[in-house]
Order: sequence, then C-alpha cells, then structure tokens
Amino acid sequence: MISFFISFNPRLSPILRWLLKMKIMALALKSARLHQYYGVVVPLLLLLLTGNSASENSRPSFGNDRYWVFLADKGPVIRTTGEMNVIAQKKLSARALDRRGKMGIAIDNYDLPIYNGYIENVRKLGAEIYRVSKWLNAVSVTADPSQLQMIANLPCVRDIKPVATLRRPPDAILTQQTNRNYLADSSYGLSFDQLFQIGIIQLHRLGFTGEGILIAIFDTGFYLDHQAFDSLMTNNRLVAAFDFINNDQDVQDGDDFQRIHGTSAFSCLSAYLPGTIVGGAYGADFALAKTEIVQNEIRIEEDNWVAAAEWSDSLGAHIISSSLGYTQWYSYGDMDGNTAVTTIAADIAASRGILVVNASGNEGNGSWRYIISPADGDSVLAVGAVDSLGIRKDFSSMGPTSDGRIKPDIMALGLDVFCATSQTEHSYGYLTGTSFATPLAASAAALILQASQGNLTPGNIIDTIHSYSSLAQSPDTLYGWGIIDAIKASGAFRIIAPRHPVFTGGEEFTVTLKLRGPDGPHSGDSLELTIFPEESIIIEANFIEEAAGNYTALLSTTQDRGMHRLVIRDVTQDIADSVLINVLQPPVDYSSYFRNYPNPFKTGTDFSFYLPAPAQTRISIYTVSGESIRQILIPAVSTHQGINNCRWDADNDNGNDIAAGVYICVIRTPLYDGITKAVLIR
Repeated sequence: MISFFISFNPRLSPILRWLLKMKIMALALKSARLHQYYGVVVPLLLLLLTGNSASENSRPSFGNDRYWVFLADKGPVIRTTGEMNVIAQKKLSARALDRRGKMGIAIDNYDLPIYNGYIENVRKLGAEIYRVSKWLNAVSVTADPSQLQMIANLPCVRDIKPVATLRRPPDAILTQQTNRNYLADSSYGLSFDQLFQIGIIQLHRLGFTGEGILIAIFDTGFYLDHQAFDSLMTNNRLVAAFDFINNDQDVQDGDDFQRIHGTSAFSCLSAYLPGTIVGGAYGADFALAKTEIVQNEIRIEEDNWVAAAEWSDSLGAHIISSSLGYTQWYSYGDMDGNTAVTTIAADIAASRGILVVNASGNEGNGSWRYIISPADGDSVLAVGAVDSLGIRKDFSSMGPTSDGRIKPDIMALGLDVFCATSQTEHSYGYLTGTSFATPLAASAAALILQASQGNLTPGNIIDTIHSYSSLAQSPDTLYGWGIIDAIKASGAFRIIAPRHPVFTGGEEFTVTLKLRGPDGPHSGDSLELTIFPEESIIIEANFIEEAAGNYTALLSTTQDRGMHRLVIRDVTQDIADSVLINVLQPPVDYSSYFRNYPNPFKTGTDFSFYLPAPAQTRISIYTVSGESIRQILIPAVSTHQGINNCRWDADNDNGNDIAAGVYICVIRTPLYDGITKAVLIR
C-alpha cells in the first residue's frame, strides 16, 4: 500500500480534507481532533494539495512515530469493589495507599489495568506497543496507516490520536550574575533571593524542609554525581529513578546536553550544600523520571509523561514537578482543561491525591503566546516567571485558557535562577524560563503540604496558595494570583486575627498569631510587635499562649487617624507577618450637647442642642411613667449648623401649666437621638 506523508491542519484545502477520507489514504480514524498525520510524501502531490514546497522547512523536524489507541472499556469482566481493591493494591506502594487514605480516595476504575485481550488484539495486527496507560485506558503504538486502519475497526477501539510532542532549544547558561543578596544569609549562597521571594527561607527557619513529602520530577536527565546532591544521596532520599526513553533505571546516561536541564531544575528543589546552594525542599524524598530526548533540540513525547505520572502514583508521590508542555498537534482551542492527553492525565493524578505543578510555558512573546498543556488543567498549579523585582517576564506564557479560566496560577523567579549544572561535579550557573520557576513553586507546595501533615488535597493546596499570593484580591491572566507566599499559605506563622480591621482611636483590640513548626508549637518568647508609620515604635505586648501555637495579646490603637501596619516579628527566627489597621477618628457624641438650663427650674427652661447641619428636630417631654406631656417640633428652616436653642415654658400641649416633678426629655434628629432629665419645682 502507498503511504502518503501528509502534514495538515484546519487551514488546508477542502481537496486535501476530502482525500484524507478516501480509502487511498488507508486511514479512517475516529477522532475528530486528529490534526496531523505523517507517512511518506510525494513532493509534487504535496505541492498541488497545499501550495507549499516539500522542503524540510515545510514539515516538522520529527515525523510522528506513535499513536494513542484508546480502548472502549476495561474488559468484559465486571469486578466487585473488593476485587478491584485486591488488583489495584498490588500495584500501589504503602506510601501511595497512605496518601490516598489520608484524603479518603477510594480505589476505582482508573486503578484497574487494561484488559490484556484488547492489547493482544492490537498487537496481532502488527502494531508495536510502546506505552500502556491504565488511567487513559489506552496504549501508544507504532503502526503504519494500513495497520491503523485495521486497529480503528476493532470493536474494542474507541479512538485513535497522534502522540503529541513538543520541541524546544536547549537552555542557555549564564555563569555570571551580580545582583544577588549573598550576604542576607550566607548559608544559602546565591540561592537566597529565589527562595526568600516566595517565603521559603522563612519556613526553613521554622524547621519545614519538605520532610515526609515525595516529589517526582519529570525532565531530561540528571547528573547525580554533582556535589549539590551529595546530601540527598547520602541520606537515601532518592526513592526511585526511571528512564522512560530507554526503559531502564539509569537517568544519568547521555551527554551533558541530555542532563543539563533536569540537573538544574532538580537542584532548585533538592540541592543542599550550605554556603553555595540550598534547594527549596531539600528535606523531601524524590523520584526522578527521565522523559525528554535531547538531540539538537529537546523532544518531549506525551506518552512518556503519562507513563511517568502513573509510575509516580504507584510510588506514592505527593507532588509532580514538571517543566514540560505540549503544543504540537494541538490548537489554542484545545487548551480548555479537558482535551490534551497530558491535561487529562494530570487531572486524574489530582484525583489520586497528587498535586501537579507545571510550567506555564515560555511562549508569551511568541506566536502561540498562551499556556501549554497540561498547565491548562483546572487541577494543575501553572507557574509563570517573574524577575527578582517581581515583574513578569514577557516570555512567560499567559492566560486565559480557551474556556476563559485564569492562568497562570502563580509566579516565581524565572530569570537567572541559580542552579547546579551538569558540566562538572561542582559547576553552577543561572538559567532562565518557567522551567526553573516551576521547581521553586513545587518546593513551596511541598513545605505547605508538610505543614498540613499531608492532609491537604491538591485542590486545597491550590486554593490556599491562591488565597495568600500577592494578587489574591485581583488575579489576572498575566500574573494569575501573583507571587506565592509560602510562609503565609502554610499557616506556620500568620496573624489570624484581626484581619482587615477598622478601629477608632484608643480602642482596645486583640491580636492573635499562629506560630508552629513541623514538631508542634514554637515558643512565643521572642515575639516583637511594631506599628508603622509611628516611627517604628515597638509596642510592649504580652503574648499569652491561649491554644497550642496560638499567641494572643491585648493592644490599644494609636490615636492618629489613618492606615497603620502592625508587624509581629519573631526576633530569633527573623520571620514576620503584618496586618493593616485603619484607625478612624472617634465619632462625635452629638447627644452629649443636649441639655437644659436652668435645671432645676420654676417657670421655664431653655434646651440647647448641636446640629452638624440644619435639620428638622423634635423634642418630646414625658413623665417618668412614660406619659407624653409636650411635643415641640422645630422645622429645619429654624435651625442652623452649630448650637441651637429652644424654650419650654413648663406647659403641656394644651398650654396648661404642669405639676412639679422629674420629666424625661428626648431629642430626635436625622443624625442622632438624645435624652436628658428636667426637674420642675414650684
């Protein structure tokens, strides 16, 4: 059979679309989303059909090698819940079952393996099986068009799609970068700024390092002999590693170009060499997945991503840090959170209790511009890039998703990120891209999850991070919810009351601070409270531990009107939180101006009262038993701003003199009511 090499998209001519449906093309794929297909091309035919030359520039550098074959179901046997548990638990580690148990996630159909009879049906038609995905209920295969035709006609086959790829150039490394706050904390070396910007340094000081959290990293390869990883390797915190390119456990093979991106991204998370570099979650455990091929450019294939995600689930990973993304085979319209294969897999991972942290992409100043999959997923924490001043870099992919949701989710440093590099065992450099903002954000997520003792679901973590990021009140499609604030999101050091308070001058109020570390509450002995802008006055505050880790102090507001920032700082740990206090002018008690003179009186008395503006006013006079004696109505035209006066001649509404005694006098105005007593003697 003749195979035609065709590269098509929705803009191609109707003639080509018609030809694709003909038997001569030997292809009858069921998927309406099949955007491109590659076989062998006749140059003249390609020229006639597309109007383009058949040069190398008119086609991708890599032909499509593999296809997804999606199956209709998990096989003819219907299993009970008990049977499902037995089958699935054989594939899940104790750590994976513990993670699910904490979140109440039951074993379900996604955990069941693919029916082997269906796989054999596909294999018998000549296809080579490359990946098997229980989550997608699909296999990726290598097959020619005639084989694909026969596979598509199998009753057990639901759909066929190409395996999507992404190609990008290798990363450039800078060896010099001077604007670094090296002296802020010399133990962090040149990695201080990138961690401090998102609140990780502060969490380290409280003892949170990611301990107990398993993070899986998907990347090109990893040079584990680098000195930055000595602590990791010595302490056996590398739980597993797998090369999904060569199907072995060696993630270090290949040249420097194959390992550099993964080595650098991994160091942002795990490095621990005090005085040189410290990773954001250096106390965590790690699983390394080699999923990208590096030649003259980096080639990423989505079936490897899916396989790595399922592998991570079986190991018990809590977080996936992925700097990968896919655009080829997809259009912007597919970035809807439900279409791209990796996005679907990422959402399934979230349903298993795994937080997927993914780069938003470096397409912001290119023709694509928007986020890449799986960052479009509603269960994925998509990370964009800012510089050290918190300003978004123009290469950072933007939102919204094609269905209108805000993306990216949050931002972290993505310009000149200090990393270990793979040239030698002691080489370092500065790399740029959302690929390096992502492991920083994943580090923050790991510390937040540790602070929750592993009890937050992926959705809980994303919501919490959103709530405490720099643009939480006004997210947009360039920055998302802004720069992450890990210390606040963790709840480890946070003013929990008052929030957004409004007080009047001199009013007393209570401030409550939560302060705890991974092993329980911290001492509040070193807490210091400061209020600005009153010349940074340190207020003597007696913090009392009312509950485990909750410290409360009673304060009085300043008499000065305006916005004031109240800061609580732990002097020992050098961490702080603050809250804005709006101090209002104490309200004027206009009712205090309402009185009568003389008092006591014999024949009559004069009432005086204050009005901030002319207003109709009523003065009502009652006996102590509540009987109405006299109603005096003063029209607005007879009043003025300031002190007003009104005469009462000790008579009732009929003009008759009243008996001696005590009378209750009530004033009513549109702005206030007041009361006073008048004593009549005869």
